[in-house]
Amino acid sequence: MFGSWFKFDKRKHLLLQLTNKKVEGQIVDKREGRVEVTISSIQKSLLPDGKRPVNAYGCANMESARKVGEELASFAERHRIRELWFFPPRPRGGRVREFAEPFKKRGIRLLDF
Repeated sequence: MFGSWFKFDKRKHLLLQLTNKKVEGQIVDKREGRVEVTISSIQKSLLPDGKRPVNAYGCANMESARKVGEELASFAERHRIRELWFFPPRPRGGRVREFAEPFKKRGIRLLDF
């Protein structure tokens, strides 16, 4: 699931399932303050009028992108995570800037595979 980066380093293993009302993903190698996240579901109440997600983050608009980013950034900060690796790579555009803002405020780097 995480490609060759995950397979070649046997020290790295799934340490924790990130599951809450808004985001599901997987945390890898928390000891080094590094994380890989595969976002697989977003709480429907975040989406306007129950619409389906429309981009890789499942964010239908700027407001929901900001909420999801805030939730994940808060989680990362609590667990002293300094880097978030995204798979598949993040899309570009206004929603992604809104998503990324809470991470910038906390000094957390967002990286793509």
